[in-house]
Amino acid sequence: MKKKNLSLIIMAALLAALVCAYMAVSGMDTADDGSETDAQTEISVNQISQSSITSISYTTGGEERTFTLSGERWIYAQDETFPVSTTALSDIASALSGILAERAIEGDTESAEYGLDRPAHVIRVGLSAGGTLVYRIGDYNKHTDTYYMTAEGHDRIYMVRAAFGKLFEGELYDLLECESLPSISTENINKITAEIGGARITLEKKTEDESVVWTHTNREGGEAVLEQESVDKILTALTQQKLSVCVEHNATDENLAQYGLDAASREKITVSYDVKIEAGTSETSLGGETTVSRELVYYIGRVDVPVSDTTDTAADTTASTDTTAQDTTASAESGATTEDSTTTEDGTTSAAERKTYLSLDGSRMVYEVSISGADVFFE
Repeated sequence: MKKKNLSLIIMAALLAALVCAYMAVSGMDTADDGSETDAQTEISVNQISQSSITSISYTTGGEERTFTLSGERWIYAQDETFPVSTTALSDIASALSGILAERAIEGDTESAEYGLDRPAHVIRVGLSAGGTLVYRIGDYNKHTDTYYMTAEGHDRIYMVRAAFGKLFEGELYDLLECESLPSISTENINKITAEIGGARITLEKKTEDESVVWTHTNREGGEAVLEQESVDKILTALTQQKLSVCVEHNATDENLAQYGLDAASREKITVSYDVKIEAGTSETSLGGETTVSRELVYYIGRVDVPVSDTTDTAADTTASTDTTAQDTTASAESGATTEDSTTTEDGTTSAAERKTYLSLDGSRMVYEVSISGADVFFE
C-alpha cells in the first residue's frame, strides 16, 4: 500500500514538472530571425506627451512632408497655403506620442532582411523641450500584420502594428481640411438663382391660395410650377453637397479654366434662405429669436473629359462624393456621366465623361461633385 502511494506521489511530481516545462516553453516566442524573446502583449517604444510635439516630418515615396504646429494650427512647410486637417495631424501626433510594439527582435537595426537599410519611411518628431525622435519603418510582415521599425538610440528592431505604419503611406490630400457648405434646411430656402453667361435661371418659392408652390423660370424666361418631388431633388443637389473630393487646394486662374470655373465659363449659383438668430448675437439686439436673410454663393463648372483621360486628379483620394438623400450610381457620385462625346483635333469623336466642379465664392479650392438631381433646374 505504501509503495502504491509512493508511486502516485512520484507520478504527480513528474506531471507537475512536465506542466511547468510546457509553460516555460510556451512563454517563449521565436522571432523571425530565429532568436527568442519574451512574449509580451505590448512593448513600449517611446512614451511622450502629445502636447510636447511641435513638428512632424516623414518621408513617403521619396517625398518629404513636414508639418509644424503654430498655436493650435498645423502648417505644411512645403506649401503653407495647404489647409491641413487638424484632426488628421492630431491622430498622427497621438500615435507618435505612445508607440507600442507587439514584439522586439535583437538584431542589426539597419538590416536589409527587414528593409531597414532602405526604409520606406523616416519619421522625425520635434519636441518642445528640444531634440528630435527618429524612427525608420522597413518592410511589412504579412504573417503578423506588422511593420519592422527602429527607434534612434535603441538597439532593437520593433514590430509595430500595420495601422501605425499606414499612417505615413497616404496621399497628401488625405491630410487636407475640406470646406463645407452651411447647414441649410430646405424648408428655409426661398430662392435659387443660376447665372450662366447673360442668362438667368430661377427656382422661387411662392404662396398661391395659401399653398406653397415653386416656380421655375428657365433661361428663355418661360415659367412653370414644378412638382414637389422635382423641387426636393433640386434643393438637395444644390444645397446639401458634402465637399469631400478636392482636386485643387489653391487653383490659379489658369487652372480654373480646366475645371470650367474661369469667369467666362462658370455658372454662379446663389441660394437665398432664412435663418433664425438667437437674442444677444451681433445680428440682433432683440429678445427671443429673429429671422434674417442670408445667401450662399458658389460656382460650378462642367467639363467634358475623354474617357481615356479620366485619370486621378491631384487629389488622388479614395473618398467619394456624397450628395445627401440622393440615390446615385457610382458614376454619378464622381460627378461624371458618359452620355456625351468629344471631337478631337483630327475630327474623330470619342466617348466622354461630363464632370462637375464646384468652388465656393472667394475660395481657391476646387471640388468634384455631382448635381445630377438638379438637371431639371438647368433645362
